[in-house]
Amino acid sequence: MLALSVLPAYLPFPAARVRSIDQDVAIGETYLRAGQPAEAVAHLRRAVNGCHVLHAPFEQARAAVLLGEALELTQQSAGACDVYRRILGRWKGTSATPRAARAGITRTCHD
Repeated sequence: MLALSVLPAYLPFPAARVRSIDQDVAIGETYLRAGQPAEAVAHLRRAVNGCHVLHAPFEQARAAVLLGEALELTQQSAGACDVYRRILGRWKGTSATPRAARAGITRTCHD
């Protein structure tokens, strides 16, 4: 909760069009870890859906795992399952396949 208590010092956030993936991930993760997953979703979605895959692939994968967690916590299991499956599809065949995404599939994908 400490992070949320200092958040007003950083408001307003930079406009979405100029925020970096790192900023969106940090904002989203702060909300998520502070128990406010609904507020995290928009920031994490922006980080995941941006054009960062070529210059920040690890950050984008981390943002996707966090987005999956936020969607799970907001009772959006189908969306979380989709996010986790996209991560595994992108990283398939590599040793870097995120364990968190595999665990998320186990928790959310029941088909």
